[in-house]
Parts: sequence; structure tokens; C-alpha cells
Amino acid sequence: MDKEFVIKAYVKFRNRLETMVEAGGD
Repeated sequence: MDKEFVIKAYVKFRNRLETMVEAGGD
């Protein structure tokens, strides 16, 4: 698999996780 693709997908996933945590408060 393409390393860059994996990194981009991981960053996008992490950003969405952080956004969900912030939106959920606590």
C-alpha cells in the first residue's frame, strides 16, 4: 500500500476523532 495514502487517511481519521471529542464536550 502507498505509505502517503495511509498517513493521509490516518491524519484525516485523527482529525475527525478530535473534532468529535471537542463537539462532545468533556
